Amino acid sequence: MTTPTKDGAVNVPGAAVAPKAPAALPALEFEVPLVNPSPSGLYTATSWTEVTGPSRFLGAGVRFRTHNFPGDSAFGVWQSEWCVDPDGQIKEGERPGFLDPFAPITVWAFDECDLTAATQTDIVERVQQNLRLLEQTAVERELAERLLIEGGSAGSSSIGLYEPPYPEADGDKLYAPFNTPTSPKLYPTGDDTIVDVPDIIAAVSRIEAEFAITNTVGYIHAGAQWAAYAARYNLITRSGAALKTPMGHTWVFGGGYVNGLQNVVVGTSALYGWRDQVQVRESVDTAHNRRIAIAERSVVIGFERAVSAARILSWCGC
Repeated sequence: MTTPTKDGAVNVPGAAVAPKAPAALPALEFEVPLVNPSPSGLYTATSWTEVTGPSRFLGAGVRFRTHNFPGDSAFGVWQSEWCVDPDGQIKEGERPGFLDPFAPITVWAFDECDLTAATQTDIVERVQQNLRLLEQTAVERELAERLLIEGGSAGSSSIGLYEPPYPEADGDKLYAPFNTPTSPKLYPTGDDTIVDVPDIIAAVSRIEAEFAITNTVGYIHAGAQWAAYAARYNLITRSGAALKTPMGHTWVFGGGYVNGLQNVVVGTSALYGWRDQVQVRESVDTAHNRRIAIAERSVVIGFERAVSAARILSWCGC
């Protein structure tokens, strides 16, 4: 006598029954630990004002009232002898103007999921971590545009800077990164131009010379792709967590500068920033069974003066 089974198969008395394949185990869920942002870059180099009240900088941004740059337009060396007619010499000069205000930057992160209870904390954690990791890079990209403008306007010191005999931009000798053609000799930005140099050694040399003329120590902004080359040519020394140039200026290698500055290196005075607290806002879209979270904050970073800039034509100057 045969008996049908639930799945329609027929059991024959005395016949061997094939064992059923075990059900596949579901994939093991692993919550990846949250990683910290890189300790290098723009944020580490910035002196911050943490804003806990109203963000007043959200209006027109922050204007820097200069006290250190440029001083050479109101300075001189007295050439006349004492107790004689000065022959028309007058101690006078021009008070330097201020840079345009630095505009605020608002960065945000988004996440969504269904309305189950487990997702409520999950989406908040995701937007906070997304903002935490990507905020600095985005702000670097935004600031890079201002660095190019101010770096182009900086030009060379009016005191005069020695120009080494750089080789011509020969396609057989100089290889420009990012497929940048070597034929244009100047990178047009701002009111002036950013000067071409053959390699990162010449770029650092030029910027350090300009800093030395101002008798100040500052910050040198460059894409992260230049860090290995700077290290190869002994242009980096470590001082605690900071990376320094041979003359003691601080390197600011940024992920946002990789495409923001590309092969331009810019030297600036000290960096100051204002940022408000991260705000997380949640919303429920019941019509589509969605829970939504947004994390955002606003930031301003600026500097008193861009001292110099250089456009690198070759990875190695060979």
